[in-house]
Amino acid sequence: MNPTADISTDVQRARECFFGGGSVDTGLLRGSILDSWRRSRESDVDPERVDLPFVREPNTDSPFLRAAAPVLRRLSDDLAAQSIAVVLTSVDGVVLDRLTADRALMNAMDGMRLEPGAGCGEDLVGTNAVGTTLRTERPTFLGEGEHYLHSLGALACAGAPIRHPLTRRVIGVIDLTCWADRSSPLLSVLANGASSHIEDRMCALASETEAALLEIYRRECRRNALGVMAVGGDVVVMNQYLRRKLDVPDRLALTEHANDLCRTGAVDTLVASLPSGLSTKVVAVERVISRGCLHGIVAHVQPQAVATLDPAPQAHARDRVLEFLRRNLADPGLDADRVAEACAVSRRTLYRILGKEGVTSQLRRMRIERAMQMLLDEPQLPVGRVGAACGFDSESGFHRAFRATTGQTPGEYRQLGTPGK
Repeated sequence: MNPTADISTDVQRARECFFGGGSVDTGLLRGSILDSWRRSRESDVDPERVDLPFVREPNTDSPFLRAAAPVLRRLSDDLAAQSIAVVLTSVDGVVLDRLTADRALMNAMDGMRLEPGAGCGEDLVGTNAVGTTLRTERPTFLGEGEHYLHSLGALACAGAPIRHPLTRRVIGVIDLTCWADRSSPLLSVLANGASSHIEDRMCALASETEAALLEIYRRECRRNALGVMAVGGDVVVMNQYLRRKLDVPDRLALTEHANDLCRTGAVDTLVASLPSGLSTKVVAVERVISRGCLHGIVAHVQPQAVATLDPAPQAHARDRVLEFLRRNLADPGLDADRVAEACAVSRRTLYRILGKEGVTSQLRRMRIERAMQMLLDEPQLPVGRVGAACGFDSESGFHRAFRATTGQTPGEYRQLGTPGK
């Protein structure tokens, strides 16, 4: 198929201007699409790319996919005569499932490797209904020629975010894809309806304990203007007071301390030292117990005075931790538990000695520093392999982390820093 055949004159002119390096008249293209094209260019996406990158094996046994599967099958059956593909992705844009009765459309998806495990993030493949929906957390419709990749020009797609029914966070996207010359505004209506049906099924399938935990949390938030949090299973939520009061390393450390209260026989109150130096009192005000098992707690959190630490042993432990991180940062599975065990320190001590940066931030910074050196020292090594060698488990994650730290994509950094370019 010819991806640029019959593209509307306005979109075609917009593509010629944009990819030719000129400015695009706002009357030629929707502003949301032009914004996404610009983000795609800033992420160093190659518009000539013809396939999607493999990111990871999808979790086919997740509660999300179990809730969505019947909706996908029913929708695919209903659309069997309409040459429409149904695609479900995770919150990081990884394809979990795809269904279509149209052989030509399936062959097209195979050709571009739109298959389980493929990454559809906007920073990987540019403007597309999945990646752009995740980026904006709003429904997205793309007509003929509006995808960033030229190879997707003959397709039309509608993406709708799927939100967790209790936390309301985006947890995935449902995408409907068809040939652009057969698209209809109803494509977006169908995608939004399917998203609502999946959310309804998730709500019905949500465990009673999770729902009870969040209900208690909401009640305590109404009663208490200070810090309130809930932890248990997959649930970790903090109210606005704590999100404003604590930075990310402090929140991570606080979660670990709160989890200590979730163990059977745990005390009701503890005082925790956070990486920033704050001493925080955590009081379990209610526990969720079902069938004799403790499933979670809701706690009041009171940040208090600054704690003081003995600098000598702390400095020695810090040196040991940093050396271990340097030797093992290429391992994408490296986490706080493994670092603490290898360096013979507790998780709490680990967070204290690394200060505000925390384990995750310290490791990310060291990985980016090594990646910066490798990009310049090994200019022929593909960017994706540089990221993998530095411990990033996906190319999209490497791009995001690198840009957030340096303000440039890896490709831009290499080009600007390599002599003769």
